[in-house]
Amino acid sequence: ADMDRIFTALAQVSDSKNSVMVISHNPGISNFLGTVTGCDTMDMPTGSMAVVEVHLRHWKDIISVKHIGRQLIFFHLIMDSTMKKRTVVIIGNGFEEIELVAPVDMLRRAGGDVKILSVDDKVVTGSNNISIIADGLLKDYKYDKPSCILIPGGSWVLKARYNEDILNLVKSHYGQGLLTAAICAAPLILSDAGILAGHEYTSHCSVKLEGSEETRPVVVDRNIITGRGAGAAIEFATAVVEKLYGQTTAFSVSNAMCITMAK
Repeated sequence: ADMDRIFTALAQVSDSKNSVMVISHNPGISNFLGTVTGCDTMDMPTGSMAVVEVHLRHWKDIISVKHIGRQLIFFHLIMDSTMKKRTVVIIGNGFEEIELVAPVDMLRRAGGDVKILSVDDKVVTGSNNISIIADGLLKDYKYDKPSCILIPGGSWVLKARYNEDILNLVKSHYGQGLLTAAICAAPLILSDAGILAGHEYTSHCSVKLEGSEETRPVVVDRNIITGRGAGAAIEFATAVVEKLYGQTTAFSVSNAMCITMAK
């Protein structure tokens, strides 16, 4: 009977404007519902529903909570089209893999529309010989005002910093007051595009970028986010998610990945 009520309730909230997450003390229940319905799932520690309610207070954009039986509750978040912001990630052969995958993964978990664009071929090989299939080529991209441009580091930057298509895109994007993010060596591109002046920023120690605060793993200064290197990839990605989608969503994504966010 509880399962009938669960599916009825899920059907009521599962529409094009909502994302549903199932939370359960019983991993078997949440895994089953995740498989059957395609919902995201999360297991909560064993305890009373009052304990779960405490956890749920972190999500300020909850629009409903339902108690189904004694073991399971679920809630759904507003995820309308205005929240599904697009991020364009630009890479080339020699990109740093974790600096690509960490932000792309976390942005997609947040509900974002992320497009990976290559300046080389559609199959792009990273600095550690891991290949990624890009969503398209930068030269074919139709500029539709993405909410964020994100650039991973790696040896490819040494050539990319002279690519006029990239520099012009970064300049235009920044000029519209939109978010630009770069990590490791990629702040060189922002510097060559002339957009770092007047901002605090960080970069990899090997870059020798004048003014770089190399001891800080991530620096957020208005509409520019910079990261120091591969070791800061998760923190960098979290900062981008928070800037685009807010602290509540950043906490939700980080919590699901067992990442402890700084107070």
